[in-house]
Amino acid sequence: MRLVTDIGPLYNQFSAVVSPDRKYYYTVLNKVEKRDFATNTLLATADVDKSYYTIQVSSDGKKVYLGGAATSILVYDTGTMKLLRSWIPRGTRSSPTSASSIGGGAVSCS
Repeated sequence: MRLVTDIGPLYNQFSAVVSPDRKYYYTVLNKVEKRDFATNTLLATADVDKSYYTIQVSSDGKKVYLGGAATSILVYDTGTMKLLRSWIPRGTRSSPTSASSIGGGAVSCS
C-alpha cells in the first residue's frame, strides 16, 4: 500500500461555500474562515460560540450565514468578518446568542 502525502493540508471544517465571484471560499465548524480560492491562503477567521454545520453566502457575496447548531443563526460581514446579527427563528425554545459572547458587537442589518 502506498501512502498519499500530497493531498494538501487538513482543515477544521464541516462545510464550505464559494463566493459568487469565485474569489473566496468560507468554511465553518468551530470557527468561520475566509480563504483565497486561487491560492488557498487564509485571509481571516472569526470565533463562533459553538459548532455550526451549515454555511451559505449571500448572492452579492457581502454576508455569510451560519446555522445548523441547535437553533441559532449567525450573519457575518464577508469584508470584515465581523458578526452582524445573531437570532433564533420563531417557534424555537433556545435563548438568543449574544454577539458580545463571541467577540463581536451586535449591529442591525437589513
